[in-house]
Amino acid sequence: MRAHGISEETKEKVLYGCFFGLVLFASSAVYLSFSKDTAAIAGMLKFVPAALIVYLLVGNLFIWLYNRQGNRKISQWFNGAAAVYWISIFAGFFVLLSIVLPGVLRNIVLVNIAVAFVCWLVDYRSFKKIAEELNGEVVKGRYLVVDLEECPRSVDAFCREIEDYCRKNRITLEFITRGKPAVVKMDGQTYHVELDSFYSQFGPMYALKFGQYYKK
Repeated sequence: MRAHGISEETKEKVLYGCFFGLVLFASSAVYLSFSKDTAAIAGMLKFVPAALIVYLLVGNLFIWLYNRQGNRKISQWFNGAAAVYWISIFAGFFVLLSIVLPGVLRNIVLVNIAVAFVCWLVDYRSFKKIAEELNGEVVKGRYLVVDLEECPRSVDAFCREIEDYCRKNRITLEFITRGKPAVVKMDGQTYHVELDSFYSQFGPMYALKFGQYYKK
């Protein structure tokens, strides 16, 4: 029987989840280093290994929710503008929770919330900037980038994403080369379309990359 290993995409998500967890852990450590409550710090030292494990798990859970694939409904809850509402809900929950926690733990929770929000805000603004710069007219040396909610594994899935984009934008479409990458004619213009991948603070992201086609 053929053994099924862990995919590269899954490994990348775990790596980014651990990295995000370490960022939160480091923010807590930095806060404690500036804290003058030496008694509380000394009492927490024995919990450092357990706290690190919890942070790694929380980081991976966050990345899993943010990049959930195979379920568009869930992914839409945590992407784009919808994430603002969820962050507000989670922030409110943790603020209420922090009220019943001791002073040092309460401040750590608030620091973690602030760091998570900053990471999301940087990620969101970077995508918005890319969209504003690249989602215009496609000319030589410039590309149209269309974000995807999940990675199209097969050629058919890849071509369906192209068809969906053209249908939503009322663009006539004709496949010259149906593959991955593909060569298509859109409104009479020929384009080379490939699957692009890039990385954000929250893991791997995928997009259709349209470039004007030039024969060499």
